[in-house]
Amino acid sequence: MSEIEESSEDNMQKRELDKDLFIEVYMSDMRYYDICNAFGISLDTLRKRIKQYGLPPRRHPLSIDLEAFRESYYSGISSYKLAETFGICRSTVTRLVKELKLRENLNAMHRTECYAEI
Repeated sequence: MSEIEESSEDNMQKRELDKDLFIEVYMSDMRYYDICNAFGISLDTLRKRIKQYGLPPRRHPLSIDLEAFRESYYSGISSYKLAETFGICRSTVTRLVKELKLRENLNAMHRTECYAEI
């Protein structure tokens, strides 16, 4: 067997982690990138272990005014500007738009306006 084949077989084995240490580090506010480096694992492996160990998501609750967010979205502000205004990242803007069903409501409002003009 060649070195490459042996190396790929070694990489395919599950990496053993100290579960208690992993949970302790995960529950601290250490960034995912730093956790991966500390344990020598990929982000994919990190996510799998979080799920495997049944750990809760670490997302901090949003502390933004959802009504103001809704109004800003309906006024036509770009996702970049929404993210900047509310101090959140664009992926959070996308998630909020989806969770609050803002795009669907906006489309419904446009359909209602079109029928009102007829």
